[in-house]
Amino acid sequence: MASKNSPKAFLTPDQIADLGQYIIEDFGSELPEGELIEAIALVLENIPGIESESNRSIQGLIRLIGNQYYGRRQKP
Repeated sequence: MASKNSPKAFLTPDQIADLGQYIIEDFGSELPEGELIEAIALVLENIPGIESESNRSIQGLIRLIGNQYYGRRQKP
């Protein structure tokens, strides 16, 4: 059962997985949380249309990519 507080992303699960993999390939697989957030922010700057997304939406996406990076999955 999905929680009402589950983050919604404007990217597909496959795109989120790809971003997680890209960050691992470019920045390594052992970044501490603060550095990971900085790396994700750098990558997200290159996504067309990102500036039209709400801060809440972007924060949810950062959380989802972080979960992907650290190998945690959201339950459906």
